[in-house]
Amino acid sequence: DIKRSTISQWMMLALILIAYGASAELLQFTIPGRSPQVWDMSANILGVMIGLWLFFTGQRLMSVSLKQDTVRYS
Repeated sequence: DIKRSTISQWMMLALILIAYGASAELLQFTIPGRSPQVWDMSANILGVMIGLWLFFTGQRLMSVSLKQDTVRYS
């Protein structure tokens, strides 16, 4: 199923982005005077979720707009 595989790909992207943010936080252990913060990690996760939501919302709005244009000019 194409839709299911697309969702799986986006879920994988979300997990990769969250892991990237987590690794950036954990690397702060190696910098003197810095430490990983739960709030920073939460902000990273929230940013990934909002970014994907905005992308999907934009895609959906563009799809609806294109369908309306196609009907209008047919």
